[in-house]
Amino acid sequence: LEMKEIEIKSSKDRYEEELKTQDDEFANLYEAYSKEIKNKVDEFNAIKEAHIEKLKSKDDELNSMKKAHSNELMVFSDEMQMTKQTCEHHIGDDNDISSLIESHKKETEKVQEELDRATKKYETLKSSIKKGFG
Repeated sequence: LEMKEIEIKSSKDRYEEELKTQDDEFANLYEAYSKEIKNKVDEFNAIKEAHIEKLKSKDDELNSMKKAHSNELMVFSDEMQMTKQTCEHHIGDDNDISSLIESHKKETEKVQEELDRATKKYETLKSSIKKGFG
């Protein structure tokens, strides 16, 4: 009976030692995987931040372009108005004035189309920023 008890105690000790070894191995694996996951998350966050900065830069660039186009359009509109007034005062010919106005309208439409394209690019990028990194 005493031998049986010693044998059982010995088996129990071996089992506990094996269990402790497995626990240590698991803890080491868990720590290694945790570090790897943390590194991947950090890497992803760095990439995400770089993309956000790039998108912010593009957003600023598009805002600048939009403002510049808007200013150009206002200046052009003012010039068109001054030209129209000058023509009305100095040239009595309605056909020449109409032709000049039509030409200015076409130029204004071109500038407006450019402004609309820049605005659309700006809105698309702004939407992408909100959707992508909300």
